[in-house]
Amino acid sequence: MNMKVIHRLIIIGAVFSFVAGGVFLIVKSQVIQALSCVEYPTACSSNATQRCVGNSVFWYDSCGKQQSWIKDCFSGCQNGECIDPQSFYVKHFRVDCSDNNLYWRDSNGAINDLYKNCSDNNECTKDRCSGSQCLNEGDCEAQTVSFIGGLDVSSFCGVKDGSINLSRNITLIADQTINCLIVVKNISTALINDVTVRTDIPAEIVSASEVKIDGMISDGNIISGINLGNFPPNASKIITFEGKTQPLITQVSTKQITGIISFGSFSGSDSLVVNFQPTIAGATTTASLKSSLFVEFFKRWYIWILLAIVLIFLFFVIFRRLSSNV
Repeated sequence: MNMKVIHRLIIIGAVFSFVAGGVFLIVKSQVIQALSCVEYPTACSSNATQRCVGNSVFWYDSCGKQQSWIKDCFSGCQNGECIDPQSFYVKHFRVDCSDNNLYWRDSNGAINDLYKNCSDNNECTKDRCSGSQCLNEGDCEAQTVSFIGGLDVSSFCGVKDGSINLSRNITLIADQTINCLIVVKNISTALINDVTVRTDIPAEIVSASEVKIDGMISDGNIISGINLGNFPPNASKIITFEGKTQPLITQVSTKQITGIISFGSFSGSDSLVVNFQPTIAGATTTASLKSSLFVEFFKRWYIWILLAIVLIFLFFVIFRRLSSNV
């Protein structure tokens, strides 16, 4: 190998090394730039926010992943919170003071009917209303007049038809689902412990399910009784459940659904009126059924056309046979 060849190989090797080094530097800078743009995931914080999933509230972590269930909402869910269960309208929702007497207030807070006159017709007492209760104070021993020892209970029901329409007088027919609601409130100034609620329902209602307390599902049986725990002053709880009437009701009757609360030696109740209407007889006799089917059959015009075609065809067949015999 002569010197010219060697020189050429050296020059080619130098050029190749220079080009390779340049390519390496370019690729290296691009790789570094690409790696600098990569966003590495950070640790997700659990239970960062609350969000609605249907009519339930769930925890979500900071990365937006759904986590554990928090609670169900009786009146719907919005912005990660249960909608106020008092958004439906109830005329006699709670008892409150006005003009030194106890009045019913509706679920919107408006005053309705008089619940109790706080005057005890005793000249030695000063009669007034305070803290949702009547107070009779003066030279005589002060006394507190409150409902069943300080607890107030109200019962409402309504036909389940897609809307919340509760009442204290409802009419039901067979195979119908109803929503019921019981409101329990401590209208005294003292803590009330170990409160139990149950309900009496007529035999025409064969089930009571979907029990919820303040929108939370309860495993308790509303017929036998559910312990609601303790009630501080002015605290209230809303108990809801569904009922279903029997598949057949044979006679008119008027009965009651009663919400019953108790604690210690005290007990009290509140009832609503239920009017049961009999099921309209849907059965017909065999003869009338056949008659109606026969009439419906002949109301169909195309049957007549087919019948006419058949008769014309038979007429021509019979006519040709008679002609041939002649």
